[in-house]
Amino acid sequence: MAEFSHAGDLITFKSREVESAICRKGFKRSNTDHKRFVFYVDDKETRIHTKLSHGSGSEDIGRPLMKAMSKQLNLSNDEFEKFIECTFTEAMYAERYRNELKKS
Repeated sequence: MAEFSHAGDLITFKSREVESAICRKGFKRSNTDHKRFVFYVDDKETRIHTKLSHGSGSEDIGRPLMKAMSKQLNLSNDEFEKFIECTFTEAMYAERYRNELKKS
């Protein structure tokens, strides 16, 4: 389960927990100026990506970065929190991706 804290009514996650959750959901990491994560479905790279800084894994991911990451992953803020907490699974995310492909 992800470590998170409440700052008022805002949830923040530790950087290492976000990275761990993303990697469990079909994202592969590449090191550039930041930690870049690309989503793979059926062993194929997709256009979905996000990134984290190389900072300490114990640092909190603030609300602005969480909003940016959720937008990059095509998730609402609530879905992003569930994604990190692992109640929104890799299978659910992959299915959503496949459905979006069918629409376009």
